[in-house]
Amino acid sequence: MDSKPTDLNAALADRYVVEREIRHGGMATVYLARDLRHDRPVAIKVLAPEFGAALGVERFQREIQIAARLAHPNILPIFDSGEAAGCLYYVMPYLATGSLRDRLAREVQLSTDEAVTVARHVTDALAYAHAQGIVHRDIKPENILFESGHAIVADFGVARILDPDGTGTFSSGGLAVGTPAYMSPEQATGSANVDQRSDIYSVGIVLYEMLAGASPFMAATPRATLARQVHEPPPPIEIVRPQLPAWLHRVLGRALAKLPADRFQTAGDFAGALAAGGPDVPMKARRRSWWPAAAVGAAALALFVATRAMVSDRSGPATGVSAPPADRRQVAVLFFDDMSRDGSLRDVADGLTIDLISELASAESLFVRSALAVRSLRGAALDSVAHALHVGTVVHGSVAGARDRLRVIVSLTDVATGRQLGSREWNRPVGDLFALEDEIKAEVAGFLRRQIGVAVDAERRRTGTSSVAAWEALRQGERLVAEGHE
Repeated sequence: MDSKPTDLNAALADRYVVEREIRHGGMATVYLARDLRHDRPVAIKVLAPEFGAALGVERFQREIQIAARLAHPNILPIFDSGEAAGCLYYVMPYLATGSLRDRLAREVQLSTDEAVTVARHVTDALAYAHAQGIVHRDIKPENILFESGHAIVADFGVARILDPDGTGTFSSGGLAVGTPAYMSPEQATGSANVDQRSDIYSVGIVLYEMLAGASPFMAATPRATLARQVHEPPPPIEIVRPQLPAWLHRVLGRALAKLPADRFQTAGDFAGALAAGGPDVPMKARRRSWWPAAAVGAAALALFVATRAMVSDRSGPATGVSAPPADRRQVAVLFFDDMSRDGSLRDVADGLTIDLISELASAESLFVRSALAVRSLRGAALDSVAHALHVGTVVHGSVAGARDRLRVIVSLTDVATGRQLGSREWNRPVGDLFALEDEIKAEVAGFLRRQIGVAVDAERRRTGTSSVAAWEALRQGERLVAEGHE
């Protein structure tokens, strides 16, 4: 037993016996304990010392009292709170059945009915809390527990304690609030207007993860994850779960709208849509579904047909129309092809791909799609990948070789022009795999930053045009036509 439970046991000896640590996070640590007065197991959540110092005892008690007033069958109640061993703590029931995170670790994906049921329970709890003026601001699988088949929302009040003024990502003490993979765009950008619709977005991410098996915006670093929350659409879930009903696609699309005004406006509306098997989604909202480019498909195709005669070269825009800079910083790394005869290099190819995605995602100048998004498009044509993921640069490669030697080829392609930006080949002994992996990651990351930087600067120096919209639509039409002939 570490020193903290020992200190807690000494400070709480008249009420609790601390047994072991359950979970440790950046903001707090949770311990399993025995409530001596009522002879029952409880969970004691102890805030990290830096948070306690910033809050102060009086402010902590004031805010926890508000959260403790919540009484709802899908909200985990607060039994007690106080200060012990120099730390602030509060006490909750201990649910031995574990969290949604534990369940996803075992099962990866839930059935449609189960996922919808969990989301309904959570939105019911949120509707009640929001009516009391409390926004959770940290909805995630770790904070969704289970009891007798019901989902129970825990840690109501934690984000409120740390962020009582609702200012979003940071409290007045300068402390980070929330979990990047589940933050709403307004929370990720530190907006002062974080309200109940932020919780709705977070539930949408949890619902997506229950169905797809992973959070849609997870990246190698918190900064990259927040950038994805703000700038990227979620990967198309119908590729991972093609049998999902159409109404659930619409519900997810609305819950995950980047603008709060485009989401469900209340948790009650969200819960009602889930219970009814689909909302009355306006056509405008339907067009903001998982394939944003498809919304302009018909118009782009019509414009393509009407303006095709103006184009003298399929690789470039019409005379008199200068292309706007393609955002080559939006990058997809396709899963490398296993070129071995017996498929024995599949794990090596996948490992190289995933590690390269993580390496590139850590670069602030690049916006790299997650492994989940790319995995769902394994085997798709380059144009289809670019269309689905909205990227300007694609990295692709292959792994071949015999028993003792590997041959790896990596290429970079500019999606807008179809031009190969560069290619590199490595031939190494199998024993040098880790060194080879490090070399590939470093070289591709450096080359990609340099090449994209040069290309973007060159595009910015080009003359402008009064017909940028026409050029963009023409490009979209070309892609649609190309995909139709694959």
